Amino acid sequence: MNKLGAFLIFLMVMAVGLMLVMANPQAVGINLYFAEYTLQLGFALLATLGLGLVLAMGLGGWMVLRYRFQLTRLQRQYDLVYQEVRNLRRMPIHEA
Repeated sequence: MNKLGAFLIFLMVMAVGLMLVMANPQAVGINLYFAEYTLQLGFALLATLGLGLVLAMGLGGWMVLRYRFQLTRLQRQYDLVYQEVRNLRRMPIHEA
């Protein structure tokens, strides 16, 4: 995706978020173990959505890195096996 497309998607998400915040001005209390906050409902929804997106991207990135490492390891094994087969094909055949 080019930069213009990514920017347009970003603008659309921001517009939807702004509409969500403006449509839900009610105050909501958020009680955490160590603190208590009072936020607008729309902002609380956006914050939880953003947190979920960050967590999902982090987990997805972790999986991509794991598969890249696995691919690198398998490519090294393939190169070794390919080199061994080439060496065996070059060896002369000795008949007994």
